[in-house]
Amino acid sequence: MKVTLCSISLINVCHAEESINGRGVYLGLFGGGGTLSSNSIEQTGVAYGEDEASNINVAAQGTSGNTGASIGGAHVGYEFDGWNLGGKESGWALNPSAEIEGYYLGSNPSAYALNPLASFEHRFSIQMPIEAGVFLVNSIFSFKTPYSHNITPYFGGGIGGATLSVSGANSEQITPAETGLNHYNSNPNASSSAFAASAKAGLRAEVYSHFSLFAEYRYLFINSSSYSFGSTNGASQGFPDHRVTSPWNVNLGSQNYNLAVAGFEYSF
Repeated sequence: MKVTLCSISLINVCHAEESINGRGVYLGLFGGGGTLSSNSIEQTGVAYGEDEASNINVAAQGTSGNTGASIGGAHVGYEFDGWNLGGKESGWALNPSAEIEGYYLGSNPSAYALNPLASFEHRFSIQMPIEAGVFLVNSIFSFKTPYSHNITPYFGGGIGGATLSVSGANSEQITPAETGLNHYNSNPNASSSAFAASAKAGLRAEVYSHFSLFAEYRYLFINSSSYSFGSTNGASQGFPDHRVTSPWNVNLGSQNYNLAVAGFEYSF
């Protein structure tokens, strides 16, 4: 029994020496920007003729170029006690954190889209200004190194969802030209939601007790989403003879963002 108690005591001492205190609860604010990589845009609908045979079916397809993006938000997390790596004398340690974050994301993908269903060249210019709210649950891993007690590298990732809002979308037919007519003009606003996932890596520097600055790279994926805009009201924009149309559906392919982010954290 004495041997067993001694063994348990030694194990507890060993674990105490190998553990390293975490920060506990922390709160962060951040902002930054980056790029949205090219993605697909498809517009579908019908321009009605006098009978079904004279209808013009539209399934215009295009690919946006890279476009700028902005980001700003906050997170709250808890950093747990961690472990020394390679023994207490190595200077290396690892602390895990659980984190919840939410942020605003803005971008404006646009594309030239060709309708292959028409018997003539039928092309549109589409603009989709997007404002998104992104909500993620993250796992973060922070490294203590022997090179600095104040600078901590970290990496992590998470999953969640995004609510996407498009305000003032525009689809202008450029071939044949209908300059100034927005085909979504009866309702150019729509919303959607989609799965989101993110990965990030960065450096955190403690500049005062409990107060840190950080800079990081993050990759954000938002799954494909669909939007329903209003039909074309030609008379409202000087095209009284324009065909009556169905409401327009737009499918936006998956979004891939590369972002540079900086901010500060306070641990309690």
